[in-house]
Amino acid sequence: MKYKINESRLDGIAYNFILSQLGELESHKLYTTKVFNDNNDKSTAFLIYLPRKDGYLLRISDDIYDNAQNLFNFDDGDMRRILNKIVNNLVGDKIVSVETF
Repeated sequence: MKYKINESRLDGIAYNFILSQLGELESHKLYTTKVFNDNNDKSTAFLIYLPRKDGYLLRISDDIYDNAQNLFNFDDGDMRRILNKIVNNLVGDKIVSVETF
């Protein structure tokens, strides 16, 4: 059986998948840094506020980024769009840069 998934539905599924992979968001001792930790207390991503750019640098695990990109057949622009939605919903601000580690 073939299914067609519209773009907004695919974005919603990708959003939930990435959010589940990131784990829990915790504020770091420095108020400008927030850390995502998975269930094993391993850091999966960092949100670092850059005051000069008035937004966040997102440093995300290669594994999470690559798995989501491959699973949903997204290019970097698609990933950026979904990651922007996640960050905006969690901290109310935008991403100015994305890096992987």
